Amino acid sequence: MRERTQKFILSMVGVLVMSLIIGYFVFAWQEPTAPPPQQNVPAPINVGSQDQIKAGGLSVGAFISRYGTILAKDSGNVGIGTTNPNSKLTVAGPIESSGWFDNSNKKILLSSPAGWPGVTATDDAGHRGDIRRVSYGWDFAVHANTTIPPVIMTIHETGNVGIGTTNPGATLQVAASGPVRNTCGGNWLNNASAIRFQDNPGGGCGDDAYIAYYAVGPDKTVLEIAVKNDGPGPISDNIALMPSGNVGIGTTNPDYKLRVEGGVYAQSYSCPSDVRFKTEIQPLSGVLEKLENLTPVSFTWKENAPNAGKRDIGIIGQELQKYFPELVSIDQQGYLNVDYSKLSVILLEAIKEQQGIIKEQENKIKELEERILKIESLLGGKESKY
Repeated sequence: MRERTQKFILSMVGVLVMSLIIGYFVFAWQEPTAPPPQQNVPAPINVGSQDQIKAGGLSVGAFISRYGTILAKDSGNVGIGTTNPNSKLTVAGPIESSGWFDNSNKKILLSSPAGWPGVTATDDAGHRGDIRRVSYGWDFAVHANTTIPPVIMTIHETGNVGIGTTNPGATLQVAASGPVRNTCGGNWLNNASAIRFQDNPGGGCGDDAYIAYYAVGPDKTVLEIAVKNDGPGPISDNIALMPSGNVGIGTTNPDYKLRVEGGVYAQSYSCPSDVRFKTEIQPLSGVLEKLENLTPVSFTWKENAPNAGKRDIGIIGQELQKYFPELVSIDQQGYLNVDYSKLSVILLEAIKEQQGIIKEQENKIKELEERILKIESLLGGKESKY
């Protein structure tokens, strides 16, 4: 009986001790002074101003900062300045990085283990621009909407830059149907591949210049260097280089090795004339008689002529062609052209023929004078007045 009483007393003492211990911890806990925001965090939590330090990990469904929203959602996306990030990092606002990039201090580093990294920018109007790291370098792309934009410019790893091509074969290669210019401008010259220079570099208006390569017909192209000064309408002061080797000044359709629409000034020019270049050489003859059949004229050029309205002098091509066909050529439109420079050769021969006639007449005059002297001597020895 005594033994049972001792066991009971010990049991009661143990219960009393456990009760005291549990009561201590229960009464020591203090509830938060204010309910958590939106009642979404169960107790215990310290909502005071004192910082809390946790040695272990902390797993939450979302984290929102009091100062500028920073949110990490269940998806793992992080937003700065937004509570609805739709990518791994979404920043609503500018990003600033100070200092220079170097191997030891990478200010902004993009990487993508599953592919090539890049940056996409969009605006409220729905426009999109991309900077993409690709296998051969960097691609720059823009689009008027949010679909994947086409590549506009490429910086190749070789250092070459391509506009309109992702495989530039030169330091700068432009593969485009429109012009390249350093000022704003729309379509012109039928979207030729061209370099157009700044308008009016000296002020004023009406000044323009470009270098263009374009087609003027099926399988027919032209490289044109043109400039205009203080004048409305299309550029007319130009140099055109044709695949045939023809060069035009003032025209984009030269039908000769050099065709100039306008006057030409030169101190001198030379033509090949070495006998070693020539064969079947024949002297000219009967030139004076032919020249007598030509009529030098003065005239005014018609409106369809290159020198429309200009008063001029010259020879009629059709008339000259009858007697000196070597001096007349026919252009692509069927009009006759005269090589006036070779008329000097004709005139030289005409002078020689005329000098021959003069010498022949002088000999005849001399012979007649001698006859007169003889006749006068026979008639009386009178002194001749000759």
